[in-house]
Amino acid sequence: MNSSNLRDRLKRKHPSEYQVLVSSETQAKEANAEKPAGNEAQKQPSLAASDGKSRPWSIDCPQSLRLHRKLAEMIALADQPVVTGKKLC
Repeated sequence: MNSSNLRDRLKRKHPSEYQVLVSSETQAKEANAEKPAGNEAQKQPSLAASDGKSRPWSIDCPQSLRLHRKLAEMIALADQPVVTGKKLC
């Protein structure tokens, strides 16, 4: 069943509950219409602004060192060679 079928069934079988639904939807629409659409709306950051937030770690950074150590440990424990670019056949 989709939402249209459910609304139709509610209207036919439960008219009092349907009226409650319609009145709550009307109140919600009125409340949304009263909100100002000014500066309160969220704006999507520009590409330059979002790019400035993601800076790579330096090679000596503690987070980078911890990540490299965990990556090396994972490779060593998996006993799998690191392959970049070419498949081993």
